[in-house]
Amino acid sequence: MKTIWKVILIAIAVGLVLAILGLFMGASQSVVLNQKGVHIADEIESRITESNLSAFKNINVKAGFSDVELIKSDHYGVDAYSSESEWDWSLDNGTLSVTRKSHQTVWVMNFNFSTSSTSRNYLKIYFPDSAVFDSIDINADSGDVNLGNLRADSVKISNSFGKVAVNSVVCDTLQVGTDSGDFSGSDITARNLIYGNTFGKSVFKSIKADRFTATCSSSSITLSGCEFGNSVITSSFGEIRADSFTSSGLDMNLNSGDIDLSGEFSGDTVIRSSFGTVSLVTSLKKDDYTYDLSNTFGDITIDGDTRSGSNSSVKGGTAAANSLRITVSSGDVEVRFGK
Repeated sequence: MKTIWKVILIAIAVGLVLAILGLFMGASQSVVLNQKGVHIADEIESRITESNLSAFKNINVKAGFSDVELIKSDHYGVDAYSSESEWDWSLDNGTLSVTRKSHQTVWVMNFNFSTSSTSRNYLKIYFPDSAVFDSIDINADSGDVNLGNLRADSVKISNSFGKVAVNSVVCDTLQVGTDSGDFSGSDITARNLIYGNTFGKSVFKSIKADRFTATCSSSSITLSGCEFGNSVITSSFGEIRADSFTSSGLDMNLNSGDIDLSGEFSGDTVIRSSFGTVSLVTSLKKDDYTYDLSNTFGDITIDGDTRSGSNSSVKGGTAAANSLRITVSSGDVEVRFGK
């Protein structure tokens, strides 16, 4: 075993022993392993409870290791708790700023045996139904982010580790980026929707956007009942599935994984895949398209008629209003047109 792994395993074992000892001795119930070594976490408990704030139009959050939730209520308010560091907040010129200060420097590992119901750090921001925000900017290092039932000009969410859920949101621009964690979005209306995910499931349901851009590294993407104008979807690994999907221009690029799409595909539809099966069912008729389907290895099937062999290509249609081009290196291609 390499020396570095021996050191890591020894450090983990020591941390576990210290955590258990600390629990039974009544000391801090959290032991951290970071660049300072294994040690008892600082006991800096912080709480914010403000239930009668004046109206604010902007929200700026740096939550660190905390859950974040925006909740529709009958008032403007903030409720936050942290068991290891301080919350700092201000309300100036219509902007609510909330920051969780970290006193643990760089966190590598946290052994927490606490059974307290308040041990999980959180931030909750309340707003009335009449609120219309100019901008919402949420940045979290590790924790779940949940927001919904709101209207805003701009919404930006950045999360390193944890789930992100966005529901019932109307905005001009929605930007979501997560390094490791699942995303779910539903009942969203936006002019511009920008999405990025490195590792995790991505689920979109009943979303309307003039422009949709998604860039994923290793993520399954599910689109259900979505209506997009122009959309660009790029993914390295993972399946892409869409049903009841409406697009007026689609550019999709997948390195490895199956693609299964059904809906109405107007404008220019371009799909490229290196490894995997591509299946597309469109409600528009064959005469509505000029089409160019090709693959290096695999079958090409159009409305049940299959052509087998390597380096296959099928073209059809002239001067149609819409175009369909599918290019696959290794995998079957199947297209079904409307009747």
